[in-house]
This record gives sequence, C-alpha cells and structure tokens, in this order.
Amino acid sequence: MDEIFLEFAVYLSNIFKGTKILLELIMTAPLNALSRKAFEFRSQRGLKGGVVLIYEGQAYGWKDGLRDAEHEKPGAIAVDENGMVFIAEGGSEYSGAKAWALHPQHMA
Repeated sequence: MDEIFLEFAVYLSNIFKGTKILLELIMTAPLNALSRKAFEFRSQRGLKGGVVLIYEGQAYGWKDGLRDAEHEKPGAIAVDENGMVFIAEGGSEYSGAKAWALHPQHMA
C-alpha cells in the first residue's frame, strides 16, 4: 500500500511541479509507514511507551527506552510513542551500532 501511495504521489508531483504539499506527502510517507508499523506492534502486544525496533521493514522488538545502540545492527530503526524516528548509525553488523541518531526529517 505504501509503495502505491508513493508512486501516486510522485506521479502527482510530476503533474503539479513545485507544489509544496505534494512534496511534503512524498517526504513524510516513509515516516508515517514506520509509525504505523510501530503502532500496530504495540497494539498487538499491549505495550505502552518505549520504542519499537524495526529492521529491513519488519518490527522485531521493543525496549522501554532508546538505549543500547550496540545491541542493534547499523540501519535499525527505533520509533517512539510520539512517532519520532531514530536510526542506529556507525559500527558494524558484528559489533553493533555506535549510536542512535534522530531521523533527518525530524530536524527540519
């Protein structure tokens, strides 16, 4: 569903070049999809707060807070209850990530 939405949004943006609203839809669609996955994961398990961990598009775990980046592979994603998205960066698959970084789209 998200892929179809993105294709449609790109199609519309080509028709309405320079439309800021369509550009914002395209940029926020991936974050919305991650927030939705995290919400579903929490709901199915009765979890509150914390962060849902996502890797390669699959929600795989939950922690009560954003910590222990070295326990995750670089590229893992954490989504908190407010929809803030963090990415595990640095390190290696073997030794784990070095730190959590706020997703660039939240810094605008």
